[in-house]
Amino acid sequence: MGEEEHQLKILMVIEVLGSPKEHVEKAMKEIIGKLESDKRVKLLSHTTYDAEEQELSADDKELVKKTPGAALKENKLWSTFTDIELLVPLNIIPNLCFDYMPSSIEILEPIEMKLKTVELTDFFSDIQAALHKFDMMVKNLNAENTLLKRALASKDSSYKISYK
Repeated sequence: MGEEEHQLKILMVIEVLGSPKEHVEKAMKEIIGKLESDKRVKLLSHTTYDAEEQELSADDKELVKKTPGAALKENKLWSTFTDIELLVPLNIIPNLCFDYMPSSIEILEPIEMKLKTVELTDFFSDIQAALHKFDMMVKNLNAENTLLKRALASKDSSYKISYK
């Protein structure tokens, strides 16, 4: 980790939802392993809670019926979450949000801090850079999807193209 100025102690909550239960537990262990080796942060502690079966709504059950593969055929989803305490530089928090997709982040310490406007500007610039990157990825995937649908429609006249 870099300089000690503007180091924050945060509580980050990460949740994993999926099926089967073993996959959910393995995915969470992999996330914790990635955080342990992440040079940008110092992992202070973490507590992972047992995976629990989640109740499926009627809409979820319809989606499961359409899902290819056997993972959801049992109509069960499992969820686990981990409370993670980290020491991180302020400017890394946006990257953590995009890299780990936490359910929440709470700043535990310091209670107050003084920032220079350039630090806050850099903070927001990092967020914008990541948003632009993901926006471009989504646009590229949409374009590829449209091309694939057109190619499929040209080979199978019964295939209907829907743009959502």
